[in-house]
Amino acid sequence: MLPWDCLTGIWDGSMSLKYFQEGLKRDPHDAQCLFNIGYIEERQGNYARAEELFKQVLDSYPDTADALLELANLRTNDKKIRGSR
Repeated sequence: MLPWDCLTGIWDGSMSLKYFQEGLKRDPHDAQCLFNIGYIEERQGNYARAEELFKQVLDSYPDTADALLELANLRTNDKKIRGSR
């Protein structure tokens, strides 16, 4: 099964998530796996977990542009949500 269903256009992040979790079992500090799991968590609405993972990437690699951008997006979206209440 592909993570992206070509017929319906629906992405299934669970298969990708399992793949990257296996990578973390081999190397718990793998920045690519941490980032990709964070990205999947963010897309699934698990914003706190995504933020935690992006911070882990930045702890080891502070200049990782993708992690910085995703973390900034999370915080910007959180402010928009809080401001609209």
